[in-house]
Amino acid sequence: MKSKVLLGAIAVIGMLPSIALAEMSLGDKYQNLDIIYANDWREDNLDMPWSDVVIVEDDFDGQYLAVFDREKRSSLSVEVGIISEWSKKQLKVNFYHKIKQFIGKSPLKIGYAERIALKVGDSVFKLESKDGIYQVTPEMAKAFANAPDKIVKMRVYPSENDGIGDVGALQEVTIELDMETIDAWKSIYGNQEIAAQ
Repeated sequence: MKSKVLLGAIAVIGMLPSIALAEMSLGDKYQNLDIIYANDWREDNLDMPWSDVVIVEDDFDGQYLAVFDREKRSSLSVEVGIISEWSKKQLKVNFYHKIKQFIGKSPLKIGYAERIALKVGDSVFKLESKDGIYQVTPEMAKAFANAPDKIVKMRVYPSENDGIGDVGALQEVTIELDMETIDAWKSIYGNQEIAAQ
């Protein structure tokens, strides 16, 4: 009887490293990556790592790896841009508009992309959404993982009910994603090891 108990204890101890590894947070596993809170950029905290793999901390989804991309246009008084978040399961695309102020911060006006079209190599994906969140299909993930070393284009259609249409600055637009963003995809969609930042 004692030998069975002892063998059981040895088996449990032998499993401890794999159990500990399974419960290890992404922050512990990838200590070289920045941790970004999901809504940081919505609070006008636009000074964050763009086009790099980061760990996103979300109240509902927990921690996950993602790449944020920002394409913007700016004048002396106004900045408008498109922010996209690329993770294994989802793609989120939002517009923002902000009036520059010399004193204090002006709140961001945020809308979402109702439709997008992505051209990745020879593949074209046309997607629709009610909230700017798109599910990444296995076909999309494969195209992202194998994206050639050339520009990826994204055509973005803002929602007509996004609350910022009165600004008149946000219209259908085609953007080119940074090559750094595309390179970072390899770690997200291609299961490549994440390089030290």
